Amino acid sequence: MGRIYDRLSDSRGSKVVCNINSCNGLLCVGFKSDDAKTDFYIYNLTTGHHRFIPVPETMIVKSMNLAFDPNISDDYYVVCVWFSVSENRLCFSVYSSGSGIWRHSNEHCNKVDLCSYGGVFWKGAVHWFSQTSPFCACKLIPACLNQCLAPIFLKDSGTETSSISENRVVIYILLRF
Repeated sequence: MGRIYDRLSDSRGSKVVCNINSCNGLLCVGFKSDDAKTDFYIYNLTTGHHRFIPVPETMIVKSMNLAFDPNISDDYYVVCVWFSVSENRLCFSVYSSGSGIWRHSNEHCNKVDLCSYGGVFWKGAVHWFSQTSPFCACKLIPACLNQCLAPIFLKDSGTETSSISENRVVIYILLRF
């Protein structure tokens, strides 16, 4: 465990960890500095390699989510959920490690609590859940947002969704009664 901490500490310095997401052996970590600027890095903890992810200054990042399937490609994607102040809504952009550029989706979402919980990459899309609105998914190619209806057992059942994960076959939703 000390080895992983040492690798993260090299980039962290005095910054605070503010965003963590993982996918198939890669780790996306955000480090917030005293001036509220956040730097994002992708780490391969097995090899020790890391890469800085440049985020356009116009993006107020709410959530960074990794999408990586080593069986399909060596490239990974970062799906960014960001808040547009001028439009007062959430927007979605996808960063490709292969091209090093961001693609901006034309889709948006008005449910600001959508990214209160980390997304999970499953079957070519990053999926998010919300306590107050339908589930959403962002397919990587093309970058588009799809609303998914919440499973029936979540509606009016006195349950609260507490986390989401996947195992390549199904998405698990943990409920709190």
